[in-house]
Amino acid sequence: PSPPTPSYNQARYLPATVHSVLDQPGVAIDYFVQDGGSTDGSADWLKSESAKIPRLRWTSEKDSGQADAINRGLSQVQG
Repeated sequence: PSPPTPSYNQARYLPATVHSVLDQPGVAIDYFVQDGGSTDGSADWLKSESAKIPRLRWTSEKDSGQADAINRGLSQVQG
């Protein structure tokens, strides 16, 4: 699996980030975004996009920062 992407109030950058990973030719991975409870529409975008892209998984919950978000995300992936 790919390492999870931590995110907090990064709605402006999420589309480019997610698609730069998932749209690579020859790369077939599940991708996980750990959102820290954003208030900028990040979760809405992730919800909408994950309905179209089954390989995109995500959760949005308050965390204690980037390292905590990465650890939470790692607990959601296998490999």
